[in-house]
Amino acid sequence: MKSQTAKYPIFLLIACLLMGCASNEESTPKIQLSEVGFVGSLPDGRNFGSTGIKTSNSTGLSAELYSSRAAAYVYHGLTIRDAISGIDIYLQLPKIKFKEDFGIQDLDQKGIANEFYPYDKVKEILAIGNKNIPFEEGDSWEDNYYIAVLDQRNYNGYTLLPGLLDAGNFLKIIHLIEGTEENAAGENIRTIEVIFDVDVKLQSNDAGLEQQGNLKGQLRMKYRENFDQSEFESN
Repeated sequence: MKSQTAKYPIFLLIACLLMGCASNEESTPKIQLSEVGFVGSLPDGRNFGSTGIKTSNSTGLSAELYSSRAAAYVYHGLTIRDAISGIDIYLQLPKIKFKEDFGIQDLDQKGIANEFYPYDKVKEILAIGNKNIPFEEGDSWEDNYYIAVLDQRNYNGYTLLPGLLDAGNFLKIIHLIEGTEENAAGENIRTIEVIFDVDVKLQSNDAGLEQQGNLKGQLRMKYRENFDQSEFESN
């Protein structure tokens, strides 16, 4: 009898482990995109195209004031474009501070990004898991992602505006794919493709559009180590 009784805790442990695995699988959505793009609904209810998708990534500098302290930041931006409709989905990674003052004019932007926000740091920032979207006006961009949907043909779109943020905003990285590709100079460069589960409320910047809407679905974007691209490229 003792040996039979001792089996029950083992059975319970196995059952709990199996239930835990099932719960984790359910919490992570199935990957729907085999290449860069977006599947889901845009803030105005339209769908993003499934063909002719182009991708680009860039870097930038900004001077900002938080808690009465001036600082200069460097950041990376990822963009995908539906070449047929001219719709862009833009995602800005959290900013990284590189000095304690406002002076950013005439700086070597690419050199600063290479020093303070290189490939390995981008990979660290893009680790799998939930990501922060700013909730309150004045939230630091050091900890948060920014996202927007822009119609390049009609010069309007939906953005994440301060003071109109939503506590229900959700952004989660569910998969990361590292690779390499050849650039125009024949050099091998490293790449990261990242898949997001996203549900973010955005605000219209045009009176002719619905005031608010959600970017909701699965988003796959691409970071290239040679981030000084001036043109969009087909994935």
